[in-house]
Amino acid sequence: MIDRLPELGWLQPLSEKERTQLEKEGRFRTYPSKSVLFFQGQPLSDYFFILDGLVSAYQQNESGKRLSVSLFTPGDFFPHVGLLTDAGAYPANAEAITSCRLFILPKEKAWAAFETLPALRRKLTRFLIRKNHELMQRYSDALLHSAADRLLNFLRQLALKIGRRRADGWYAIGIHLTGQNIADYLGIAPETVSRLLHQLVSERFVRREEDRKLLVKIDPQKGR
Repeated sequence: MIDRLPELGWLQPLSEKERTQLEKEGRFRTYPSKSVLFFQGQPLSDYFFILDGLVSAYQQNESGKRLSVSLFTPGDFFPHVGLLTDAGAYPANAEAITSCRLFILPKEKAWAAFETLPALRRKLTRFLIRKNHELMQRYSDALLHSAADRLLNFLRQLALKIGRRRADGWYAIGIHLTGQNIADYLGIAPETVSRLLHQLVSERFVRREEDRKLLVKIDPQKGR
C-alpha cells in the first residue's frame, strides 16, 4: 500500500495536487510509543506532520522534572520555529506518547513549502495566534484555577480535538494517557492526577471504560 497524505488538519487546505507534490519532498515513518523524535538544542533538521498518534513536546531540568509545553495530535504540524524567524535548534524535546505515524519534511523542503503554498502560510499564522492564546490561558489557569478545574479543562479540550462524540453526548478519548503524561502537561504530581481523576469520576464529569480510556462530558453541567 502506497503512503498518501490525508486531507487532515494542516494538510486539509491543500489541493490533492499540492499534497501529492508535498509527498515527493518528504518521507513517511512510524515511531513506537516512547520514541524520542528529537532533543532540545539538537540542530533543527526536520519538520513533522502527525498522521496518527500523539506527541509531547517537553522541557526537562537537570533533576529530571519534566513540563510538557505542547501536545500534538493527528493533523498537527511541529515544531514551529525557524519558519518566520531564524532558529537553528529544536526548542524542546519531542516524544511519541503513543505509536505514531508521521510525515517528515527536511528543513529546506519545509521552508520551500511554506514559501510556495499560501494555504500553509495562512495556517501557520492562525496557529501562532491560537497558540499564543493557549499559552496565556494555561498561565492564567495555573494562577486562578484549581488543579481539578485545570485537569477537567485539559480533558475537555483534548476530547473536542480528537475525541469521538457518542450518541449519549459523552466524548470518548480514543488514546490512553498515563497519569505521568497528564502530570507533565499540568505541572502537578502523578499522584495528584490519580486523585483528581477519581474525584471527577465521582462527580460524574468523567467516566472510565474497561480499556482504561476516558469518557468526558463537555457540557458544563455534570454528567448523567
